[in-house]
Amino acid sequence: MFITKKLWILILLLTAFLIAGCAAQKDLPEENLSSQEHSAGDNDEKKPGLVIFTVNPDFSPEDFRNDIFRVYTDSSGLERLTVCGRIGEAWLSPYGEQILYAEHYDAAAFKYYLMDSNGSNSRLLTPEPVASMVDWAPESGLFLYDGYDRERGEWFYRLVDTHSFAAKELLSPHNGPGYQALTPDGSEVWVLMHDLDKGWTMQALSLGQGQWSEVAFGCDLPLDPWLIGFSPSGRYLLLGSWEENEQFLTVLEREKGKPVIRQAWSYEGGAVHVWSVDDRLAYLTPAGITVASPGQEEPQIFWLREGINDLIGWEGEEIIFSVRTPQSFLLAKTDGQVETELVHLTDD
Repeated sequence: MFITKKLWILILLLTAFLIAGCAAQKDLPEENLSSQEHSAGDNDEKKPGLVIFTVNPDFSPEDFRNDIFRVYTDSSGLERLTVCGRIGEAWLSPYGEQILYAEHYDAAAFKYYLMDSNGSNSRLLTPEPVASMVDWAPESGLFLYDGYDRERGEWFYRLVDTHSFAAKELLSPHNGPGYQALTPDGSEVWVLMHDLDKGWTMQALSLGQGQWSEVAFGCDLPLDPWLIGFSPSGRYLLLGSWEENEQFLTVLEREKGKPVIRQAWSYEGGAVHVWSVDDRLAYLTPAGITVASPGQEEPQIFWLREGINDLIGWEGEEIIFSVRTPQSFLLAKTDGQVETELVHLTDD
């Protein structure tokens, strides 16, 4: 889908709306995820999936100008969901019902919101700005972030129930910062932390029992690691690390604590990756997209293409990605053989 700037302005005039916070408020029917052109028809036809992405539609050089858009994977239904121009990142829940997004508070901190995937019903999750990493387990309805209480002199983790929006505070196991992740079922919080005596250790909190315990691994943790999160099944844990000026990814089997994937990860843009529903891991390298599967001997080059900036998600056997330049934005998908354009915006 190719859209010129003039046509884009007309679309914005037709679809612009006021928002509360940053999210748009719109009255759409409950079946919005299967819009009229998708819901009315042959049930045997596979319905296209929903994709969200962030982009600055004006392509202006100012910082903090991105907004959230959505489109179906057949390139139909392109729609702008926010008009605040302060979006950092956004994530779509596995079944496409909700969007978690980060709104810039300043250059280093964000406020996090949850809204329906049609742009309505935006709710604030973090009353205070958050400058550290967060995690979201959509199927369990839990959102996790950490912070520091200056009055008490203590680090804490705050768990938010996104159904009731009730928040529960969890004390840090070591009163210091760390890398945290929620298990997909929302039963445990894992924290990778550095101990002056032990070095890097992993602590797990059972939310049912309320006790922290050290996780025993069947291997040494990588040097200078950071915790990225769990695979969709919760069976695997993804770590990043820097070793001798080279970036690595390590996938550990959660129960046995043994590495099942270890690969150099030299993409300059950082830890860009996306899991499939069956725990295949796609990640960026300078050459393009590589896919690794637990138990597979070697990762496989999936799509050779320079210039990819982000991996958006999987749809079946296809991977959705974006390519950004100062004057254009491309959203596309590939099955490893052919590239299909979904959205193409330019500064014309």
